[in-house]
Amino acid sequence: MYLLAYYALGAYEVGARAVFNAIGDTAIMTENTHKLLHDYKGASALLSLSPAALRDLVYKGRGPVTVRIGRRTFFAHKDLEDFVEKQRQA
Repeated sequence: MYLLAYYALGAYEVGARAVFNAIGDTAIMTENTHKLLHDYKGASALLSLSPAALRDLVYKGRGPVTVRIGRRTFFAHKDLEDFVEKQRQA
């Protein structure tokens, strides 16, 4: 049923998170506008940096706050926004 409703509403974006609320015959779709966590590739794309430049900033302690899950390193979306705001004030 989830896939049928997904395709019926025309939500074909890969990776889009959708929540469906059925009201009678109508289905309403709400999309999440961003991911909770980003890897180096995704975070660097959001910041318009190369992944190597972001790694260098993090290594030198001047980059955004990181979140470690196991051996992987992620960036919370809010931390990326805070990093940009700090850079604007500097």
